[in-house]
Amino acid sequence: YYGEIDKSKWGLLQVAQIDNYKGLWFGTFDSTAPPLVDYLGDMTFYIDSWVDHVPGGIEILPGVIKWVMKANWKMAAEQFAGDGYHAPVTHASSLGKIGEGMWGGMPEGAQFSSRHGHGHSMVFGRVTRFDDDPLSNYNADRNPIVEERLGPDRTNMLGNFTVWPNMSGLPASANLRVWHPKGPNQFEIWSFTVVDKDAPPEIKKAQQLSATLTEGAAGIVEVDDG
Repeated sequence: YYGEIDKSKWGLLQVAQIDNYKGLWFGTFDSTAPPLVDYLGDMTFYIDSWVDHVPGGIEILPGVIKWVMKANWKMAAEQFAGDGYHAPVTHASSLGKIGEGMWGGMPEGAQFSSRHGHGHSMVFGRVTRFDDDPLSNYNADRNPIVEERLGPDRTNMLGNFTVWPNMSGLPASANLRVWHPKGPNQFEIWSFTVVDKDAPPEIKKAQQLSATLTEGAAGIVEVDDG
């Protein structure tokens, strides 16, 4: 633009605060916002069951899947914060094909909600999809380490959560989401795969393929939700 733009009027806004919690980075334009750990509050108890279950922590694999939904972004954020009831009905065909009879009896569950707007819907019980699944075998071998660090409940806890306003996760699918509003009736999804930093390369690849199969833009589970 040949130096003709007045950046004091048209420049990008500087992020007021940026911080990370165990590998998850957050930014805010609000200079008066509380420190990140204070803002997360009790939600860290549940986030830890994903990002702090092994000593090496997590990493987010390179690459992001993006697609657009014709809906208000709050629909997705709210659903991830609490709608655990939809799974046996909405996913009866998709997840029913992965594991025959896996919805025969739902395990006990619970719901957490925070005064900051965060929420977590959870059940206590894991499902092994295939007897020879290397990813399931890796998770089973890792469980004693997780239980020693976090206790039995969080070792076997599955579910979905939202850190308000627009970051959500599906730990069981290693799937991290950011909801980007594009107006009142459209939003863009950015989807990432989260893995154990110290996991073998073949397990990281298997986790990425699994996340794409189930929760990618054309994933067999994602299309139910979309």
